[in-house]
Parts: sequence; C-alpha cells; structure tokens
Amino acid sequence: MKGPVISAIRKPSISLVLMSGRWGRKCFSSTCAGRVVAADLVAQVSHPSIGVSLKDGFAVKSTDVVFAKRSSPVCLKVAGSAFAGVKYEGYVENGRAVEICSGASIPDGADAVVAGEFCEEMSSGEVFIKLMPGRDGI
Repeated sequence: MKGPVISAIRKPSISLVLMSGRWGRKCFSSTCAGRVVAADLVAQVSHPSIGVSLKDGFAVKSTDVVFAKRSSPVCLKVAGSAFAGVKYEGYVENGRAVEICSGASIPDGADAVVAGEFCEEMSSGEVFIKLMPGRDGI
C-alpha cells in the first residue's frame, strides 16, 4: 500500500497508524520520519474553524462581481475593513465590499474574496473590480 511519506512532527502526544512492512501499526509522531502512512489522515478538528481570507483584497458577494471584466469593471461601495484577529462586525450587503487582509475572517454576507491586483480603490469610498478572463481572481 502506498501513501505519503511523513516528516517528523514534534508533538509526541499524537499517534498515527503507519506502514511498517506489510502491516500498519500505531506509533508516536516523533518517530514517524521516513515512514509511510497506512491509512488516510483525517483531522478531528478543523483549524482554523472559521473561513479566513488567503489573500489581501475585497470580500464581496460573488453575484455582484460575476460579470466584472477589465473592460467593464463593477463598482462597489467600500463598507469597511477586516483585519486578522479582529472579527468584522458588519454584514456585506449587495453592492458593497469589505477590504480584507490575508488571515482575516471572511465577513458575514460575503462568499468570495477578490485579490487586490484585480481591484482599484477610489478615494470616494468605492472600489472597481476588474477581473481578467482566464485568471482566478476570486
């Protein structure tokens, strides 16, 4: 049976079922270097337990930006900012966007984050979303 090779993990309290010859056996993660996993590894707890942004940009409703193009950008009102470690207390309404930093929890109401390179923030509190065909900006 083939599986991913395990690197040593420095948490001796974690035990894994690993391949050892033809049979799997349970051993501590501190002794796992160079061994192969005998079964799928499944996390017991999702971490982080909330949706977080993987990039700087703007949290939006995907339905607001589905037709955004470089030649015909979509204009949204900026409703606020979300930072890592601080929950954004507002709700993203239709036609609104929240500036978001990587690591920040995605605000309620938003279901997408548009990468900053596809956005042009205006001094009037608006942002133009300019997605490019064939590029994954969301």
